[in-house]
Amino acid sequence: MTRWVLPIFAAALACSSESAAPMGGASGAASSGSSSPTASGAHDTTGGAGGFSDASSGSQGGGGMRQEGDASGTIGDAGGQASAACASFAAAVCDKLKTCTPFVLGVLYGNAIVCQARLTLSCLPSFAAPGTSATPAKTTACEQSIAALGCPQFLAADWGPACKTDPGTFAVGAPCADDAQCATTFCARAPDAACGICQPSTKAGDPCVRGSCSAGTVCPAGQSTCITPVPGKVGDPCTAEEQCDLAHAVGCNTGSAKCLSLTLASAQGSCGANSIVPTSYAVCPASGTCSALLGGRCSSAAADNASCSTADTGTHCLPPARCVAARCTVVDATSCR
Repeated sequence: MTRWVLPIFAAALACSSESAAPMGGASGAASSGSSSPTASGAHDTTGGAGGFSDASSGSQGGGGMRQEGDASGTIGDAGGQASAACASFAAAVCDKLKTCTPFVLGVLYGNAIVCQARLTLSCLPSFAAPGTSATPAKTTACEQSIAALGCPQFLAADWGPACKTDPGTFAVGAPCADDAQCATTFCARAPDAACGICQPSTKAGDPCVRGSCSAGTVCPAGQSTCITPVPGKVGDPCTAEEQCDLAHAVGCNTGSAKCLSLTLASAQGSCGANSIVPTSYAVCPASGTCSALLGGRCSSAAADNASCSTADTGTHCLPPARCVAARCTVVDATSCR
């Protein structure tokens, strides 16, 4: 799983499709720094929502692909504790999304039912990841904390100490799939890679690491420096999605270098800019793809294990799946060795 930067949802939500947003980022979908919640309840940033955002190298370990639905078989789920913890956690996060940012919920997953199913899918395998600090008990504690949050705290990723990622046992340089495996709490993993490498945490101004940054900072699509997200309003200057208020349907048109209004298109409906000089941009729901920047049509996200593309107008994946070697891959963290 990847770090989820809630203020912009381009570091997850930024955990949605893991491609760069069209119109220079006007889609409001995930960026290279997007993320989804980790099983421990901490915020793991990558894309897509995404909102709920590392090219893989041979040293990164296996790119474990698994079928949706086999998650419970990858962990010792005595008495269903892990399944129950993940289901409750997913429900709490998706309920908050529905309340605090229905736009992002729609962009990433389409609706709360799909949201819960996909977050549960990403949660369960993490408990079996080698070196992880994630446990069902920590996930339950985080879920209870989230339920009590107001929207400003939730959208600012201020989820409280119960949701903070605890260090794992893996040292810098070890292969990983989740922050909770690393002693530094940063698993540097590119948007199109199954596995990453434990790295020192980043701060604003640091170079991106494998196209990613640690929680609290994000690596904008097409850029190489970590930044701190800011919720820019319509008309504010921007060079990346993370500088506009995606939670409230404001995205970046890097053509004009200004934030603009976003709307949510219907499934299979028209999408893209409303004119050659746009004042708004229609984003496809449920991590779908818009076929063109102007006058496009929405198409659905690919199924798990189906073919995909990282191009703006290519077929994207539904989080937590990411496009690895042209296939929508739900990563099995135990394979990153």
